[in-house]
Amino acid sequence: MEKNEETEIRLCRKDMDDATLCQCVDVLVALVDDDVLVFDALTNIIQVSAHWSMKIFSERYKKWKEDSRDYKRLSSVQMDSIDKALRACFCKADSMDGWPKLRGMFAERIVERAFFNWYEKNVCGLMWQCETGCAVYVNGKIIKYTCNESKMQQEWCRQIFQKCLPNGNCKGDRETVDIGTITLIGGNREICACFVETKLMPQGFHFLDVGYLSYLRQCMDDEHIRCKMVVASLSECAMVRNRIDKCMVDGDCIEVWGVDEIRKWFYA
Repeated sequence: MEKNEETEIRLCRKDMDDATLCQCVDVLVALVDDDVLVFDALTNIIQVSAHWSMKIFSERYKKWKEDSRDYKRLSSVQMDSIDKALRACFCKADSMDGWPKLRGMFAERIVERAFFNWYEKNVCGLMWQCETGCAVYVNGKIIKYTCNESKMQQEWCRQIFQKCLPNGNCKGDRETVDIGTITLIGGNREICACFVETKLMPQGFHFLDVGYLSYLRQCMDDEHIRCKMVVASLSECAMVRNRIDKCMVDGDCIEVWGVDEIRKWFYA
């Protein structure tokens, strides 16, 4: 690919998370650092607890522990650590209606660690810039994608159970990606970019998300910038790929990481 020496690309952090939720996520991720068995157990309960509230937490959590093979594989010390951390984090998050947000932040933090471990072992070059929750600017202009609100688009949304409203009230615009890196490679300092979008569950990927990634890649191609696109979810890879293929015409241009790939690179 021919280098465009006139191209200027930069990343700018836009997404700012609540400090209390960040502290809770730090606690949970620290537990995952301990052992892959904890990774599997915590990932599972984060996934299944979407509709829990403080009122039913104890009952649902007790039932989960009774049924979960992942939890039963833990040591008594690990069980105790998870019990204390989950109760404390759930209480703090639920008091501010933040449990849904915390679940997504947990997935993002896990994928961040996995991605940067992958990056260190697979990318040879100078990391020029790295940001999370960032917008991408090319030649001073932000890359922004607006959802197509045509009747055909709404029908596609209906087919994947995406709750879009009538024209003019779609989910709207998209201008940030969860992880972005700009790397200078080789003696001629060729610009290469990596972008990662994370969802806890495959159903979280909507046309707006993959439409933005497709448009972002198109913008990189127009500027002759080599680009890697990754979508990641703490579910089976085949389920994630199936979702992406439903949401876009050419899903082959996006690499998919499921829970196995994320787990592998998290502990690499």
